[in-house]
Amino acid sequence: MVSVSKAGYNEQYEREKLALLAAIKEGPWHQRPLGIIVISSTVAVVAGTLANIIGTLVLRALGWQ
Repeated sequence: MVSVSKAGYNEQYEREKLALLAAIKEGPWHQRPLGIIVISSTVAVVAGTLANIIGTLVLRALGWQ
């Protein structure tokens, strides 16, 4: 078994912790919310447009417009 001094272990732990935090901050996690907002907004616009077209066709079929 390799013997590691407590100070050496703590230094490596701190370096790995800082590297992990930096990777989390710069990772794709920050880009996901924007992508989700864009996709959900696009879906909402398309759904609203389709509902408008279908509603117009139904009203015309019923003779209300």
